[in-house]
Amino acid sequence: MLHNPKIEPSQIIAKTSTSKFPAGATTIRFGSIKDRIATAYVYGKGQTRTYGSGINQHTYVAYGSKLTVTFPNRNSNNGRRDWGYTYNGDLPSDMMRQDLDITLDYCEDVLKDFLNL
Repeated sequence: MLHNPKIEPSQIIAKTSTSKFPAGATTIRFGSIKDRIATAYVYGKGQTRTYGSGINQHTYVAYGSKLTVTFPNRNSNNGRRDWGYTYNGDLPSDMMRQDLDITLDYCEDVLKDFLNL
């Protein structure tokens, strides 16, 4: 995706698990590029927490909220049906619904370029 001028290289993170996605940000993950299935992960503010002690000490980020939005699939293939947006979770309390719409429109615009839709 480095070739897409709509994405700044500083916005791209290394491949990681969704539990390590940055807090207070929207991150896109492809479930399947072949089937054109992409999901936006919208995380609220995070708080670092630690449990255990000594060599058994573990640190993690607890997110205030998490919303996942799977983008519509209008190009069904492999026997899959078309679907619209799929939402799961909670919108971060510091994000208005209109902000989410703007964010998703931007992401979908970039995805259309990337997937040649």
